[in-house]
Amino acid sequence: MNLDEGVRITIDIGGNIGGYTESLMETFPGIEVHIFEPSKSNVEKLKLRFSKQINIKIQQTGVSNKNNTMVLYSNKEGSGLASYQKENLNILGLILI
Repeated sequence: MNLDEGVRITIDIGGNIGGYTESLMETFPGIEVHIFEPSKSNVEKLKLRFSKQINIKIQQTGVSNKNNTMVLYSNKEGSGLASYQKENLNILGLILI
């Protein structure tokens, strides 16, 4: 698929450190990507990683069906397992912070 087939804007919800966005950019060169990532440390990594790409928009926010402030649960700072839902990670041997 190329841009002539209609892909112009994509959304990466829970962008973490940008791996999926990087894949999107390789697959669809020139697209505009909107990244939503609630973790402050990951947003800083995203800003550094994509600092020269004006077609990437980074939002330090999560996506939910509720319009309020929520706790971001995680086993460690910047974790790809972070979630607004308190998961039982004990089965993986992980402890929430």
